[in-house]
Amino acid sequence: MALVLALPLLWACFDGEMEACMPADMRNRIRAAYETIRLLEPEENPVKKILLGVSGHDAEVHIDEITDMDVNGNNLNGAQGGAANMKEANFKTLYAQNTALQRDLQEVRAELQHHEGRARERESELRHTQQFYSSDRNPAGTPSNERK
Repeated sequence: MALVLALPLLWACFDGEMEACMPADMRNRIRAAYETIRLLEPEENPVKKILLGVSGHDAEVHIDEITDMDVNGNNLNGAQGGAANMKEANFKTLYAQNTALQRDLQEVRAELQHHEGRARERESELRHTQQFYSSDRNPAGTPSNERK
């Protein structure tokens, strides 16, 4: 559990809004431990938050960094190839959504075929029942009640 929570806790200890949400003893122990290896300025948070785009379907998951772009496609957060990363993340997201929609469409088609088959079976049963009742009321060789 420590591996999962280590970075979020370290970030929270140095974030102005989140530090108040942590127990003071825990926050002070984490800050003291970090001070022994500090490489950044004291006011700088040692953990950088980045926006991730998560997409996928079934067992395939895509996680991509979504970078901040200006109107000219220039990356504002310092990562290289921001426009390409954004386009790739958007493509992967759309591809995963398209794959999911195709799968859903296949399932709907299969269900529709199943229901059509059942409808044909019921229609056949209804015709058979109608023939049975009509032949029961008008046995062969018996005049029917037609208008004369």
